[in-house]
Amino acid sequence: MSDLPQAEFRKPLFWILAGVVVTVLAILLAVHFWPEPEVDVTYGTMGRLGRKSINGTWVLAEMVRRSGHSVSRNTRLSTMLKDQADCLIWFTADATVPHESVITWLEDWLKAKPGRTLIYVGRHFEATPLYWKKLLERFADQYDPLRQKEIARRQTLEEGYLRLLSNVEGSCAWFSIKPLAEVVRPKSLEMHPHWRVPINPQDLEIELRSTMIPAQDAEVLVRSGKHVLVARLKRNQSQILLVNNGSFLLNMMLVNREHRKLAGRLVGAIDEVGPPGPKRVCFLELRPGYQVMTGPTREPSPYRFLTVYPLSVIVLHLFLLGVLFALARFPRLGRGYEPDLVLRTSFDAHLTAMARWLRRSRDHRFVQEVIGQWERLGAPRGQAGRGLRQRPHRSRLLRY
Repeated sequence: MSDLPQAEFRKPLFWILAGVVVTVLAILLAVHFWPEPEVDVTYGTMGRLGRKSINGTWVLAEMVRRSGHSVSRNTRLSTMLKDQADCLIWFTADATVPHESVITWLEDWLKAKPGRTLIYVGRHFEATPLYWKKLLERFADQYDPLRQKEIARRQTLEEGYLRLLSNVEGSCAWFSIKPLAEVVRPKSLEMHPHWRVPINPQDLEIELRSTMIPAQDAEVLVRSGKHVLVARLKRNQSQILLVNNGSFLLNMMLVNREHRKLAGRLVGAIDEVGPPGPKRVCFLELRPGYQVMTGPTREPSPYRFLTVYPLSVIVLHLFLLGVLFALARFPRLGRGYEPDLVLRTSFDAHLTAMARWLRRSRDHRFVQEVIGQWERLGAPRGQAGRGLRQRPHRSRLLRY
């Protein structure tokens, strides 16, 4: 009996399961203690990443939710979205104008049901350069010269990225865009009579790197000189709200009180069309270059849920654990067991398994032949074989 624990430790299944447990614990500890990035700059998302990102939309989503509307997010234009959503808020990931197929889909969505609203926000802004600038201005005395130089370098890199991002032209059915030679920071706003809110323009931190020229039938709601900030296109009883960029809508920019007033007025425009009451608002997070597939489509696969994160990762890990279990459970891996150890520890289990196999045959004659053959070959002698030469009675071996 003292050899049983040693035998258990020699089984490969024990070591494989122990290795899996240690690996999982190591991964969990690494994820928990892994240092987070200094600044999260993920753009245009309201999910888990958007909560911490200075370029996220989580704060705006909370403003919509507190207005009484339900909020969700989607990464594609689906049939369910077309049937259920009352308002779409799209922070585009493309520096150019939307693809024609996307515009067609959204126009059909607006026509399918009255009282719908589409809010389109241009891409030519990120809060990252402004973040590094403010960090350097307000907390310069807390950083050594080397760190200040690094912050200034990051600000310069982000400014260069935004210049490159905004240096595009394009036109579509809704508007056209042209890059500006220099960044425009409006300090005065002209608002539509129905859109006027008490704002101190001197406290604004809006930045314009491109000019948006709406279609001829558009109604300008907010502008600064010749630069349009917000415009509206009417579609029967629905509407499209065009916003130049997210410089007063992203998480960091909504720290500014004047920006929150403008954002609140934009959220309030959702209730200006359609019946009063809560609406289903969806934040679109389409990938760059997104296009709507046209023509005949294939039937969706019943296994498509396996490709959705995080279920895909979970299923992959379960599959790998199943493979490890199968390799450890069914084949005999590793060094073979000593015969005397097998005889002392597993011969009784062998007899039990043999008896079950014979019982499943339900053939008494066959059972007698097998037992007779075993006796002719010679039953094992020794400590585990004592008393086994007696032929078992039928009622004890076979239980129907």
